[in-house]
Amino acid sequence: MAKESTRYLAHLEKRQVKLSVGTYNVWMLPRKVSAFTSCSPKKNTPRGILLDKLSKAGYFFFSPTVGHKRLNKSSIRKLLNGGVILASKYPILSVKVKLFEGACAGGDTLADKGVLYCKILKDGLLVHVFSTHLQAWNDPRSRCMRKMQMEMVKTFMRAMNVDEVNDVVLFVGDLNVDYWLNKTNQEYDEMLSLFEAIDPSLVRPQKIGAMGSADKPLSVAEFKHCRKYSFDPRVNALAANGLSSDGSLELLDYILYSRTHRQPQEATSWIHPLTTSFPWYWRSQPQYNLSDHFPVMSEFTFEM
Repeated sequence: MAKESTRYLAHLEKRQVKLSVGTYNVWMLPRKVSAFTSCSPKKNTPRGILLDKLSKAGYFFFSPTVGHKRLNKSSIRKLLNGGVILASKYPILSVKVKLFEGACAGGDTLADKGVLYCKILKDGLLVHVFSTHLQAWNDPRSRCMRKMQMEMVKTFMRAMNVDEVNDVVLFVGDLNVDYWLNKTNQEYDEMLSLFEAIDPSLVRPQKIGAMGSADKPLSVAEFKHCRKYSFDPRVNALAANGLSSDGSLELLDYILYSRTHRQPQEATSWIHPLTTSFPWYWRSQPQYNLSDHFPVMSEFTFEM
């Protein structure tokens, strides 16, 4: 009887924790160079407005911005901060930042880029999030710097001594590795290998049912995967005419999970073509897209 009671209690204690994560490269560059080094903490700044709206939506916990108001070793202020911030509905227990310092090329040298580490507690599950915005562009020097930055992220993650059995590790952000160039440069495969990570967009959900069958309609998960590009100038005018566009169709933004740490029972990821209901104006033209990138969303289910 005692053994049966123990089994029953163990069954009752088993539960699921569902985790929703998003990454969004938003347009928040200052209008003028003169404003680059005078980022005001007042609420009427774009950052202040964004955080205020997130708070009203239930995201009460925030990290600092990577590289925010920091002087580098030569005491020369970088023109831009690193631009990465994390907002959470659940407590952030620990925050650390590793700056890339000189491991940048081209225009990225103007930004104080790095990787943001946040340890978050949700329903008893510890989630370790490493958020970053890696080196842009696909020329050889940029790819070299991007790989160097990825190696720094991996070393930084290992230094956190995360519990491999019980805790979750995520790599999140605009990683600037184009999935659709993988057949040419193998950079996507190299990224997954270096991070020892899995891309949820390539993982088939276990409870969706039969997928890909010719006699069945697309499931919700399949429909979400139909959009292939997080940077798509065909449907996003900001991607077509923006400062960062060369007209390419790209998948650059990811939410990856470590395959050497706690594994999800279910995992899926999709690109969300977010637009606004009311227009705003750029170059005297009405715009409905909020950024040159589309956000990427992921959902995970963990057995506890």
